[in-house]
Amino acid sequence: MLAPEVAGKEMPPARKRSRQVKPISQQASTRRMPLFFGKPGLPHGTVLGSAHGVEGYNNNYRHIPADGDDNDGSHYLDGLYMGYKWQCVEYARRYWVKKRDIYLPSIPHAAHIWTRVTHVKKLDDSSIVPLRKLPNHGTEKPDVGDLLVYKSTPGQYVGHVAVVVDVLEKQPGHWVVHVAEQNQYNNRMWKGDNYADELKLETKTREDGKTTYGITHRDRDLVLDGWVRPHFSSPLEQP
Repeated sequence: MLAPEVAGKEMPPARKRSRQVKPISQQASTRRMPLFFGKPGLPHGTVLGSAHGVEGYNNNYRHIPADGDDNDGSHYLDGLYMGYKWQCVEYARRYWVKKRDIYLPSIPHAAHIWTRVTHVKKLDDSSIVPLRKLPNHGTEKPDVGDLLVYKSTPGQYVGHVAVVVDVLEKQPGHWVVHVAEQNQYNNRMWKGDNYADELKLETKTREDGKTTYGITHRDRDLVLDGWVRPHFSSPLEQP
């Protein structure tokens, strides 16, 4: 289940790291966080899995280790703002920085990657490149490294984002997509060695002979807009 209030919500990057911030351990006492089978769940920041060398962490503000470094909820990598620990957007941005050398701009919610973001930044030369948006049930299937972006819905108004880490045909005509993500299924380890979840990739043949590709999430609150990738980029190869 998604952690309330912080599920896919993006916090703006801080201008100064030295600002006074109320410890999250104190903030958490005012949040209505769920208990898992009567227990607080795995500690916040527990590594749940890793895809292509990019670790995914548990998002659980009800169980912050006393010796943790989470007094400031913002996460930075080499001075770059990654996001709020450990949201879905933080993982997607960190994955693209590490694997594509691409920086995803800050947005209020995960769903806004589809509705608001039009360009992304290449970190090697600071150039700005267009963001391709490929609609769900369109004629281009997702590739490794793409981001699956979910809509804002009444049950999940902030949306969600996950990273495609594999696309494979398990049986003739039966395709699946493996994704890496944070803050979708907290307090449990990832399903696979290098993926958090497996989603069915539906294929259909249109009257014009073209094949369409679509994903329907088992969680009815997660409705997919489509997948995005930097323009002119090539699919990432499996390590």
